[in-house]
Amino acid sequence: MLQRFSAQEVRELVISCLALALMFTYAFGGGLAGFPIILFTLGLAFIGHELAHKFTAQNYGFLARYKMDPNSLLFAFFLAVMTKMGGFPIIFAAPGAVLIHPLNKFGQTASPGQAGRISIAGAMANLAFAALFALVALFSSGALNGLAMVGLWVNGFLALFNLLPFGRLDGKKVFRWNPRIWLFTLLLALLALRLAY
Repeated sequence: MLQRFSAQEVRELVISCLALALMFTYAFGGGLAGFPIILFTLGLAFIGHELAHKFTAQNYGFLARYKMDPNSLLFAFFLAVMTKMGGFPIIFAAPGAVLIHPLNKFGQTASPGQAGRISIAGAMANLAFAALFALVALFSSGALNGLAMVGLWVNGFLALFNLLPFGRLDGKKVFRWNPRIWLFTLLLALLALRLAY
């Protein structure tokens, strides 16, 4: 029952994913020909990231759903366009977030450990996808190798971005919970990005 999706939630996930894919394609080149590759790899990365938060929260008995933030989407589009014109594209990859009810089905708030694990779940999903894409890249060539390298980069980027310990990003909550786990996960995200170059 807890893991059900509303039509609105699915719609907002799809819109957010398409918007991010368009921004990444615009900011980092590839044109329309590159859009399907970005959409596939980013779709796995973004939706996997958000569902990891949702399912981890639900595992602890919390109601959780993805909610798109139109203001963040508009800001991300504006930032991508302006920084691309300046020659150094920046993507603000937070078009929404998984909202979690403050009390679980037992009437309890999240413990520091639960909150930390819910927050780090998204980055861990990205690192798992990054490892999978790295394996594919290692044993492939040609177009498949190119797709795998894009997937490795996208997942490393999303993990690193969300682990930044600022504002609403997951990194702030993970760092507050366990700085050593935060640092270790951050280093893994940096390794994924390094392997993608």
